[in-house]
Amino acid sequence: TSDKQAVLDRFIRCQEQTVLYMYAPGISDGKTLDPARIKSLAGVAFGDPGVHTVDMQNHRAVYVATGPDLTASALKDIARQAGVHLYSDQYLPVYANDRFLGLHTAQGGCQTIRLPRESAEVCELFTDRVIAKNCVEFEYEFKGPDTALFAW
Repeated sequence: TSDKQAVLDRFIRCQEQTVLYMYAPGISDGKTLDPARIKSLAGVAFGDPGVHTVDMQNHRAVYVATGPDLTASALKDIARQAGVHLYSDQYLPVYANDRFLGLHTAQGGCQTIRLPRESAEVCELFTDRVIAKNCVEFEYEFKGPDTALFAW
């Protein structure tokens, strides 16, 4: 509806943000269905396969027609292009706030972990071990499967 469009324009489709649209965004105006609306909203015609990034007037639109096209790699690329801080290049579940960082991996091995800002000390809380000092990046050896919780 026009009311919902106004909310999107005011809070979402503005300030150079990235908006991810899937399948048929805006196909309905509350009364009718029209696939042409998708192109005006997402910048790509309804059903175009793959992941499409379109620079719109006040934001960047990313359109994905089907779920299988939104792979972990594609999602990570979309996040990176949107300016999201990525703690790891690996495909790991990450839980983070401004003091704690939790990561889980099914496979072991050495991982490089990047923080969004410098930390005076990084401590792994399950082992109570100091991992690094005065850093924005550190390495951690995971056993597989393994979960680590860091205070930073």
